Order: sequence, then structure tokens, then C-alpha cells
Amino acid sequence: MLTAAIILLALAYVAKAACDNLTHQAGNSIFETWGPWFDARTSWKRKYKNYDAGDLRPRFPLSSTVLVLFTDFWHAADSVYLTAYLAGGALLGCWLAQAGPLAWVLALAAVKAGGGAVFQACYRLFRIK
Repeated sequence: MLTAAIILLALAYVAKAACDNLTHQAGNSIFETWGPWFDARTSWKRKYKNYDAGDLRPRFPLSSTVLVLFTDFWHAADSVYLTAYLAGGALLGCWLAQAGPLAWVLALAAVKAGGGAVFQACYRLFRIK
């Protein structure tokens, strides 16, 4: 259970680094070279039929709400981030269920420090320059 929690939390921080890289490194993200689905500067428009022509109807049913993760990489990575973080946290909480307060504080510090390290490494890795 602990191993699964660690893997999910690490995956969450990788996905968060991808989202932040796309948001804050526009023009400097490795993902933008992978095609239009990955370019956060324009890919968000893909949830609509034809955004540029003013047609804001969903591209497919629920594409602008619960199925938005299938429209572009930013939304897919954000969905992975949220799902993995919640699932990893729940598993960690189950593992710590019988632990005392000190174990909870140490686990929280480990998640924050380890997650921060994973995030920083990936955020830098995802930059072109």
C-alpha cells in the first residue's frame, strides 16, 4: 500500500510539473514540439467545435466539462495530477491509519519534500532551454 501511494504521489508531481511547464514556459516547453494537442497556447480551444470562428459548442459531448481531459494535454495532465494526488493521499492515509501524530507529520513532510524534488526535476527537464 505504501509503495502504491509513493508511486501515485510521484506521478502526481510529474503531472503537476507538466501542467506548470505548459502554463509558465510557453514557447520553451518540450511538449509544444510534439504537436498541436500538446501546445497549451492553442490546444485549449480543441474543446469547442470551432473556437476561432466563434462556435463555442462542445467538440463532442461533455468536451468542455467532465471529458475535457481528452481535448488537450494540459487538461489530461491536470486530470492525472488530481486523480493521482487524491488516490495517493488516500492510500497513504490508510497506511497511516493506526499511526500516531508524529508519523503523520513526518509523512506529510516527506510528501512535501519528495514531491517538491520530483516537481523541480521534471519542471526543469520539460524546458527546452
